[in-house]
Amino acid sequence: MARHSEKCLDVTSASTTAGAAVIQYTCGTGTNQQWQLSSLGSGYYNLISRNSGQCLDVTSASTADHATIIQYTCGGATNQQWSLPTV
Repeated sequence: MARHSEKCLDVTSASTTAGAAVIQYTCGTGTNQQWQLSSLGSGYYNLISRNSGQCLDVTSASTADHATIIQYTCGGATNQQWSLPTV
């Protein structure tokens, strides 16, 4: 859940299609808002959608602000690797 909005990461329309948009949305109980952390070591993780089995992915490995976030087939690319902030 996002601290600022109290909303969840949501795969749009509970899609299981690779390339489906990921947005923030009011939290519910759907599996399209459930994510598994899979450790890759060195403090990085894949976030895997319970609904589709696909990974949270920055489209085209973009490094630009406002880059689109999607779900996509899991691979070894760094645009699917996420770290968690230390508090």
